[in-house]
Amino acid sequence: LKNKELAKLHFFFIFMTKIICNIYFLKVNNSIRYFYFWKSKFRYRNSKKMKFKIAIFISGSGSNARSICTYFSEHNAIEVGLILSNKENSGAKSISEEFDIPYIIFNKEQFYNSNDIINLLKANQIDFIVLAGFLWLIPEYLLANYPNMIINIHPALLPKYGGKGMHGLH
Repeated sequence: LKNKELAKLHFFFIFMTKIICNIYFLKVNNSIRYFYFWKSKFRYRNSKKMKFKIAIFISGSGSNARSICTYFSEHNAIEVGLILSNKENSGAKSISEEFDIPYIIFNKEQFYNSNDIINLLKANQIDFIVLAGFLWLIPEYLLANYPNMIINIHPALLPKYGGKGMHGLH
């Protein structure tokens, strides 16, 4: 990666995750290899074969999701691999068509009481989850399968304005 690209990538993760992610780049046999550590979990990707894949969960128009897709559309190491929404009238379909990314609309039963979502994420080899205006609480099974790999982009100051039934002070 060029220094400018590395700086953008680094800024994105620091800003969005408040320094929960460390990414290291090593040059091995003329290919860049990416290593990232999430507490004790270790993953490895070879840059010539694979990219880190992000899944974006949305509930509304998807303006943040569209910005993320635009930013990573030409990126060498990261791609948006899936868009998921809990609302039929969300922006998931239009964003999906614009960026040629698969999308799915799901209901509460699929999200909370089945393995449909986790199976879909695993089948698409998703590494990170971005909650971009997603309005439902995240179930335990998703947190357990993606520990410290979920980024929530929240438009309000937390925990003070978490909303009814959400985490934080009310």
